[in-house]
Amino acid sequence: MLSKTALCLFTAAALAAPALAADLPVRTAPVAYAAPAPIFTWTGFYVGLNAGYGGGRFDTSNSIVYPGLAAGYGRSTFTANGFLIGGQAGYNYQLANNVVLGVEGDIAWSNIKNGGDSSSVLVQNGFAPSFSFSSSHAKADLLGGLRLRAGYAMGAFMPYLTGGLAFTRLSVNTLLINGTSFDSATASSTKLGWAVGAGFEYMLMPNVSVKTEYLYSQFSGLNYRYIGNMFLNPTEIGSLHTVGLHSVRAGLNYHFNFGGAPVVAKY
Repeated sequence: MLSKTALCLFTAAALAAPALAADLPVRTAPVAYAAPAPIFTWTGFYVGLNAGYGGGRFDTSNSIVYPGLAAGYGRSTFTANGFLIGGQAGYNYQLANNVVLGVEGDIAWSNIKNGGDSSSVLVQNGFAPSFSFSSSHAKADLLGGLRLRAGYAMGAFMPYLTGGLAFTRLSVNTLLINGTSFDSATASSTKLGWAVGAGFEYMLMPNVSVKTEYLYSQFSGLNYRYIGNMFLNPTEIGSLHTVGLHSVRAGLNYHFNFGGAPVVAKY
């Protein structure tokens, strides 16, 4: 009797084993971890090089006064142009709405210069007018500034506006001829002004970007006094008037991005 009971229990257990096994969880290979993708950011310090071309107008004038006898005035406008090359450094901070605010300083050696000749009429009191001749050469041999930038990040592409302080070093070398008199003047001065412009920047690869930028800069002019052998010791004053310069530059920047790019978790 006992053996029949044990046989029945063993048979029931054997039949129930597959059903219990079907209820057990199936063991599978673990899913590989995928790191969250970084979001691009313009935030960080950068340094770079730039080169371009610039130009504008140089307006000069000459004033000659003979005490009690005669006076003369002449004015000339010359086209100035030349190449420039230099470097820049700055910092960007990208806000959550993709607006990028920053500051940039730059300095460039410039070959923007003019040269030309002009003539003016010397009107004498009660006498026939005479003519004077001048040859003026002006140059802006240094160009730089410190400007704010405001851009909008569209991934690796960022258009921006910029504006702020600018400086240049102006120099003048001129010769004035009146009759048989030859007089010359030289002057050089560093001038502070302002600049505004716009550009765009594109990230070629992590930490390396290229940019193209247009700037308009304006500076006050400078005065100079002639020396020479003019008869009766006249007063001779020359002026380089307000200088406005346009420049277009291309640049290459290296971005340090010390803080790294922010990340967003994906579920």
